[in-house]
Amino acid sequence: MLGVPAPLLREVRQEEGRAHLQDNGYADCARPTPHPLEQDSAILAYFHYVKHRSQGHTLKQTTLDIALESASRLLSIAGIPVEEGRLHKLLRDISTDSATHTRIRDILVSCATAKNAPLAKYNLFSLQGIFRANNCPLSFEADQHVSVYRKRHGHGIRPETYTVSQDKALVRYFTNIKARKRNNGFISKATIHQATAAARHFLDHLNTQVTDHAIGDIITRSRQDAAFKEELEDSLLTFSNLEPIPSHRKNATFLKGIFKANRCPLNVSIDNHFNAKTPKISEGILQAIYKSLDNEHQTLIDLQAFSGERVQCICTISTSQIKTFNDEYAIIEVKPFQTKARIEHPSIIPKSLADRVLKIAKQTGRETPFPNHKSLWRDITKLALDKFNVRLTSHYLRKRFFSIAEKTPMPTNHWDLLMGSQKQTGHCAENYSLEDYSELVEEYDRYLASLLDLSKTSPEVELAKPTELDKLLRENAELKDQLLKLTQLLTQKLITP
Repeated sequence: MLGVPAPLLREVRQEEGRAHLQDNGYADCARPTPHPLEQDSAILAYFHYVKHRSQGHTLKQTTLDIALESASRLLSIAGIPVEEGRLHKLLRDISTDSATHTRIRDILVSCATAKNAPLAKYNLFSLQGIFRANNCPLSFEADQHVSVYRKRHGHGIRPETYTVSQDKALVRYFTNIKARKRNNGFISKATIHQATAAARHFLDHLNTQVTDHAIGDIITRSRQDAAFKEELEDSLLTFSNLEPIPSHRKNATFLKGIFKANRCPLNVSIDNHFNAKTPKISEGILQAIYKSLDNEHQTLIDLQAFSGERVQCICTISTSQIKTFNDEYAIIEVKPFQTKARIEHPSIIPKSLADRVLKIAKQTGRETPFPNHKSLWRDITKLALDKFNVRLTSHYLRKRFFSIAEKTPMPTNHWDLLMGSQKQTGHCAENYSLEDYSELVEEYDRYLASLLDLSKTSPEVELAKPTELDKLLRENAELKDQLLKLTQLLTQKLITP
């Protein structure tokens, strides 16, 4: 990171030079009293982030001063009072409000490109670190398109892609997704970006000019001209088989959805399912990796290992969603918009783990458990590869939860619900379950808790063999599911004239 010029930094350490620093715009480095942003949760998260990444887990005074100076200048330029909590609120608004995102990004881009800008280069580098530490998706590299749709961590999208996103056919597709079951009017930014990019790539494949009505025009013509529609279907099949096949198959699937949402379904079949086999890591090596980590990394792994949820969901929930159930366990109440399957569901973790998660969040001034989970997992993956020659990623723990749970007598619907997945058996089973977690917690404690614990599980542990009672309980659950299915079919036949 570029710092304040060396001569001025030396003067910071001398009382006689502080007045000169103030005159030259380095007021933060010369402040005699605590800075109003020192206790801002966004700044605290950045300080923790820097300490964690440094070899000695220390924070230099220079880094602290520059961060406070940079944040203060940004707030001043944006017309926001330099007060505690203001920076945190600004970062939150950048993440949730497109107008704020665009306004702040325009300010930073102008500072990155103009000479004698109010924010120097070292200020911009410092702000990039602050944004990254707070998981704020803002990028301000020069000559990059400003858009409300952007990929995570600040990767903006191309101007042509933004143009396609304004097509009425795309807008209708987004509205259709919002209206689907469990979405409750929500659509993720990733879905918007991927669908829009897929449409742009297909237009390039067709050698069609990219406009804000090109996809809509193609759909309209397909409705009117059967021969053109057949040619389009052949073109989509050809497009789906281009290299790399996985990404083109995904894009083709998005296009099928766009046409279907616009009442012009395409008669093509595209296989978008690829085997994602993950090599098993022995429990002994997994436990050795776990013991090689510090407390924060271990807590992150425990949170995923015990909950079974996806990393993006479980690490970015609000800490207020973690609630104590009893002396041994806590419940995480996951909202539909936070999970991929759009299912509101509970996840269970030990109370001791919940206390550790909340303690770290409080110490770092966070409102979510691990907004920095990506950088933490980079550390874990690198350690596993360098020291143990295995590839350990965040998704492995979710697969491990599944592999353990499916071999236990615990009803499939119950552990599947904990993972935030769609039901594998039964008809909308979540609609028939009363909100009483007592039985669920009891089953979790009986079948899963001890097997999921990486701090205690030995390499030789084997899953407990089901007893006769366990077998009867599972058969009973399966019979209930079958009865629900038969009831549904019978009801439909009686209602259908």
